[in-house]
Amino acid sequence: MRHDHRAVFQRHYGDLNAAIAAIPGNTSANTLWLLDHLPKMSPKVIVLQIGANDQRCRWGPEITAQNIRAIISRAKQKWPMARIVLVPPLPRGSDPGAERGEYVSQQFAARPDVRIVWLGDLFVSGGKLVGFDSSANLHPTAASQDRMGARLGPVLHDELGAANQGGRGRGRIDRREEHTH
Repeated sequence: MRHDHRAVFQRHYGDLNAAIAAIPGNTSANTLWLLDHLPKMSPKVIVLQIGANDQRCRWGPEITAQNIRAIISRAKQKWPMARIVLVPPLPRGSDPGAERGEYVSQQFAARPDVRIVWLGDLFVSGGKLVGFDSSANLHPTAASQDRMGARLGPVLHDELGAANQGGRGRGRIDRREEHTH
């Protein structure tokens, strides 16, 4: 059963004039198409949480990283001043060690125009996947979405503040060790 995550979204991002432009089940390749079909907008910050669904297509992490690279390039062409926040693919039933997410993180870690926020650790406890709403480990529960928002929300506020001041992004990876909540 899918949870209604609107309350979680409102709690963590409601004051940001944020919108979700996603289609459930999309792969990274579908996201390239989506970028060309979005309504006219001028985002200051773009959050990319993509790549986990590539696993069901049996695409390796190299293909996911290649597609994300193309998505970032296309987004920068359309919105050159937008800051990019990348949430690497979360662990899934077919990737409990989050190897895809780690690979994507490594591929973009040195980019000064991308800020990476790692959320994979929120879904692993004692070497097992936790926080998903089914045995297939596909969709985060509402409680997991809330933990994600607690980590991602401050990053988005920080990035939006920098965008409003005309600052350029600096590449970095935000991991659990940097968060004391």
